[in-house]
Amino acid sequence: MPEKTMAAKRSLPKVTIVTPSYNQAQYIERTINSIQMQDYPNIEHIVIDGKSTDGTVEILKKYPKMRWVSEKDGGHSNAMNKGFRMAKGEIIGWMNSDDTYCEGAVRAAADYFIGHPDVDIIYSRVNVIDENDRKIGEHALLPYNQFIQINVTNCVPQQGVFFRKKLLSEIGYIDEGLKYVMDYEFWIRIGQKKKIVLIPGIYSNFRIAKGTKTAEKYDAFFDEILAVNRKYGGFPYIWMSVRAMRRIAARLGLLGAVRGLKNGIFSLAKKGG
Repeated sequence: MPEKTMAAKRSLPKVTIVTPSYNQAQYIERTINSIQMQDYPNIEHIVIDGKSTDGTVEILKKYPKMRWVSEKDGGHSNAMNKGFRMAKGEIIGWMNSDDTYCEGAVRAAADYFIGHPDVDIIYSRVNVIDENDRKIGEHALLPYNQFIQINVTNCVPQQGVFFRKKLLSEIGYIDEGLKYVMDYEFWIRIGQKKKIVLIPGIYSNFRIAKGTKTAEKYDAFFDEILAVNRKYGGFPYIWMSVRAMRRIAARLGLLGAVRGLKNGIFSLAKKGG
């Protein structure tokens, strides 16, 4: 490595990306490549694999500079905590094994933290993609709001998040009792003590496809959401009302219109802010 590149690497904060994985051979190499192609010189990528049996390990072996383990674990939340504890970076990103980063994502996050030493966690908007990496939508987001987070929708797309590692000693780690909405609950805890900042730009891709947890197990997701909502003194009937309206819209073929209206309102709100 050239001396100038080594000096630049030492002067920039190390960013650790943690990827939990289990039987995602179909997608995980796309995740890895999206991190390897980042234009930021000081990245550590850790994959915590739950002893996959579908060829994932053979893919991981192709990347000797990447840190990884493949062993039985206690599930998604346990894998994330294991990766967080292994992380050597000052800044941490959370990227699941079926999602990807856009170009410049890590540099944009590091630059923001360098320029805003008072900020501990950021997130950006994300694309929604299908199994073939085609963009099928975009998450329309507003700046983080604790009431909306607890009662209406998860404001923070996990794929777009970066946070300072020191946050873990202040807030705690992922709740390993949760199987589906561990990120939703984590942001609520952070939001109780810290300002969560939405930065400009779209820096990651969230995959919706057959076989992903979001697509296949929404009822289980919703049960956990209501449990977390009650834990933090929320109003579960708001979540249930929103879900009922979405189901009615879907049956009437109006779900696209509802999403379009939501995106329009969010865009107007951002312009007005």
